[in-house]
Amino acid sequence: MEEEAGSSVRRMVDPDPGYYSPNESIHYVGSPEPRGPLAAFCLASVKDCKILCFETRRYLHTCFDRDFLASSASRRDLWRLLLPLPGIIALATDRGNHELMFMDAAASVRLQRETICYLLSLPQEEREAMEQAENYTFTMEHPAPETVPGSRASRCGVLEADTVAAAKLLERVGFNVVLLSFAHGYNCGGGFEHAGGSQEEAIFRSTSIFLSLWPHRRKDDGPGVLRRGAWIGDFDAALPRKEPFYEHTECGAIYSPHVRIVEGLASDVGRCPKVAVLTVAAQDVGRVKPFRQDLLREKIRTTLWVAATQGHDAVVLGAFGCGYFGNPPEAVADTCEDVLNTEFKGVFHCVVFALLRDRNFSSFAKRFPVVTEEDLASLTGR
Repeated sequence: MEEEAGSSVRRMVDPDPGYYSPNESIHYVGSPEPRGPLAAFCLASVKDCKILCFETRRYLHTCFDRDFLASSASRRDLWRLLLPLPGIIALATDRGNHELMFMDAAASVRLQRETICYLLSLPQEEREAMEQAENYTFTMEHPAPETVPGSRASRCGVLEADTVAAAKLLERVGFNVVLLSFAHGYNCGGGFEHAGGSQEEAIFRSTSIFLSLWPHRRKDDGPGVLRRGAWIGDFDAALPRKEPFYEHTECGAIYSPHVRIVEGLASDVGRCPKVAVLTVAAQDVGRVKPFRQDLLREKIRTTLWVAATQGHDAVVLGAFGCGYFGNPPEAVADTCEDVLNTEFKGVFHCVVFALLRDRNFSSFAKRFPVVTEEDLASLTGR
């Protein structure tokens, strides 16, 4: 990163913005403490702003066709377009010191492709395990069977972490863990290849779940569909289509029993944490109104029933559908509390709600105690 002559602030935008870390602080020369991002942004040079505009325009024209950019869909999903733009600044609010976040779409695509290529190069036995998937087609008329409450000493709590980090922690201290992916019920992985910011898309980028779910996408899903890049078709030969599991039934789920959390392409995959993933579609309240608490309840029941049936003793949940899909966090927290304290009481040893310190955190923290890594480790005596 260069310093601009005669300026007391480092340049905010490089000609090659792909090397910024996701949470890079801006430091002032001669100042012992980093200042806020707003001050840094205001002091950015005109040249930096021109670079930002150029990279933004280049990103839009590279990744999206003109018809889409002119459509109402692009305006409705504007946040999805803006989030990964090279050099676009997002303020990480409610996270203590407001860090600058830089996301480079081109770098994200490169990393996604490299990760998939790495997974496909693994020994056949490991690959076949990661490709496993089981479909559950529950509906409101034919929901998941009733579950008898168990006798385990259960611990439910809110952990300040993202879903994958929480699952890694539980796996490390000895639990047989399954995590819930707040899925798009129609598009496999949502818009994971566009560097979107949803929980499901983050799981796709940091685990091997692509190998499990992509062969089961809709028959009409693939390169060029829904803004998917042509590169996604490069893996069709290695991952031939199987029975489509999309779109989901209204209370359905896809269970992936062998998912690796990828911790670097040079790592030994056998040492990468192994978890299970339950892919369950959240209600898209923005598209299908009104919000239905009875439907939410059955989706949560599906999640917990499959987790129990598959023998898991720990489950990672969260603010299911409370982001882009517009589910009310108070209703989601209430429903989870009710189901866990009645039908599924004592069924699991540990249920964790993985949440960041955002607007959803307090809704769950009012109903479940906030726990730490040490609290969870103590449950297994490790």
